[in-house]
Amino acid sequence: MKIDILCESEECKIEILRRDPTSREIKEHIVFKDIVDNYYNFNRLEQYLQLPSRLKEQLLFQISDDIFEKLIELYYQYDSIVIREILSHKLSQRQRKDLDDIADKTDVRVRSCRRQFDNLRRIIRTLDDLKGPLFKNITEYFCLPLKMAEKYTAIIFLARNQFDLSKRKLSHLTIEDFIYCANQMIKNWPMSFTFENDSDFSRDFLLSLKELKYLSEKEFIDDHKKLVLNGIAKVLSNNSAKDSRCLIMLEENFRDLSRSLIDIAYSLNHSKDMKDLFYDLYERIIEPCIEENLNKNELIIFLEEYRKKAHGITEIQKESPKFSMIFDKFMITISNCIIQLYH
Repeated sequence: MKIDILCESEECKIEILRRDPTSREIKEHIVFKDIVDNYYNFNRLEQYLQLPSRLKEQLLFQISDDIFEKLIELYYQYDSIVIREILSHKLSQRQRKDLDDIADKTDVRVRSCRRQFDNLRRIIRTLDDLKGPLFKNITEYFCLPLKMAEKYTAIIFLARNQFDLSKRKLSHLTIEDFIYCANQMIKNWPMSFTFENDSDFSRDFLLSLKELKYLSEKEFIDDHKKLVLNGIAKVLSNNSAKDSRCLIMLEENFRDLSRSLIDIAYSLNHSKDMKDLFYDLYERIIEPCIEENLNKNELIIFLEEYRKKAHGITEIQKESPKFSMIFDKFMITISNCIIQLYH
């Protein structure tokens, strides 16, 4: 009873510990009771942490702004390797039952894996009923720190659009690689804000990508190839054996690379094909370049010249006045993604 009275306030607990009492029993009881109190408080708090906007409105706990922000950040923090594994599968109740496998593979406790999985599903379900930009809704309803909200925006984007990250050829890529690519798409490609047609992309934007078909037509592909190779030769003006090898490789593979880029643009119109975007980028663009020992700087030069020199084909501009604008919007973003994944 005496111990219970002493433990009624945090000040009493601290004071007893400062006095360094000889009774080990008292020390252990204080620590034990403090831990029990914290578990009890967390159980009562967790319902509010699951929708943080309610945490600000509740009157049960008096929480300072600093503590509020820290609680949210800790509750929604995630392990990159766990999120990478979660996104490699469909977010379903069945997967939740299989989190033991993810825990074993990542060496992260099952309870932590479950929290991260549940947080992700809860945010997705909440956002599915909302209109407007993902980032805005996440910060408004979940009160996440801005950097964390930006990462969650990309993660939710990847999950909602069901991009397939499970392929073996993509296994060496990290969640940070995919977050970067997702943010490039979100920032540079028009979004619908209503998740129409099972996609976050604007339907008008996806349909506009059909304008890029001109570059795959035989009457234009040779002109484009010549312009691109001449442009690369000017940039690689050293005339070294290495530069010559680069030009020869790009000349031999230009048609395949060009058609692959246009095919990938087309595939975004179909949700089934869109899911394989990262696999297609790796298998059809990145892997052939790696096999030919093209370094990252040479790839950057190729992609930049490929984009810029398309503007010089006047016949395409006459056929499609919006071609250059659409092509730039697609190529700048997809090029950034390719470079990020090039390792």
